[in-house]
Amino acid sequence: MPIDLNATFGKTLDPVFAEKLGQIFKAPIRACDAERLEFTDGTSVPVVNHVPRFVSSDQYVKSFSFQWTKYTTAQHNSAHASKLSRRDFIGKFGLSPEQVKGRLFLDAGCGTGRVSEILAEWGAYVIGVDLSDSVDVAQHQLVRFPTAAVLQADIANLPFRPECFDMVISTGVLHHTPDTRGYAAKLVPLVKAGGEFAIWVYDSRIFSRRKEWIPFTSRVPHKAFNDWCVWISDVARANRGHPLLEMFIRQMPFTTHHETALRSALTLFDSYTPSYHGVHSEEEVTQWFREFGLTDIHTNAISTSVRGRKPLQV
Repeated sequence: MPIDLNATFGKTLDPVFAEKLGQIFKAPIRACDAERLEFTDGTSVPVVNHVPRFVSSDQYVKSFSFQWTKYTTAQHNSAHASKLSRRDFIGKFGLSPEQVKGRLFLDAGCGTGRVSEILAEWGAYVIGVDLSDSVDVAQHQLVRFPTAAVLQADIANLPFRPECFDMVISTGVLHHTPDTRGYAAKLVPLVKAGGEFAIWVYDSRIFSRRKEWIPFTSRVPHKAFNDWCVWISDVARANRGHPLLEMFIRQMPFTTHHETALRSALTLFDSYTPSYHGVHSEEEVTQWFREFGLTDIHTNAISTSVRGRKPLQV
């Protein structure tokens, strides 16, 4: 009897997508319901709020658990008229709806699901994974798509079999892991032969100054630091160009031009609270892709966004 994953993910899944979901895990699914996912190798994971949980805690990403359960829709196209996230996605990955439709994507470090939302709108099958509690927000945002699902898991130890995704993407995530290159390398085996791998990480020419603050700012209680971010963002937006303010921003860089005050505060909090803050050059990331054995490597419009293809097997 076919496994029915609808109760697990809390919606009626597209039949093609449901079949793909049933095939991607390291061990086949033996049984499932709204509370548990069981595999034929004897392992099982709890399902909470229609999200299978392959980890027991959010480990080193507690700042993201805080921010994404507070700023739930600040980056979603569906909540804002400007479509900033869509422009950002195109600039970083160079993809069009025609290139996305019908392909199976892994959104590695999906946060609240803003990239997964774009992919699903464009007709992709997409699985979003994140280590943080943002998965609950992502599940809520993506519940309307029968071709999208969310898992809580560590991208260093994902539960998928090799070569099961047409494309693996990760934007703004890998530089917040203990080892940017090492964690990127763990994702490449999940790409099918002929499939693609694409990432965006912090550019060392732009984001290095932030790194000097992380040992201090990452230790400030999240609520207190967020309250300060809201206050200083409002001050900065109301006093653009003030000499003292500009001097401060040169020492602790942040931007004041976001379309909403909410997004300005979010971006500032996001910039200075993660436990890890890697910065890299475009040449460095491109070299990683060569070392991973990828071909057709190219950079996209936004700096340090790199895309490559896994060669077809001979």
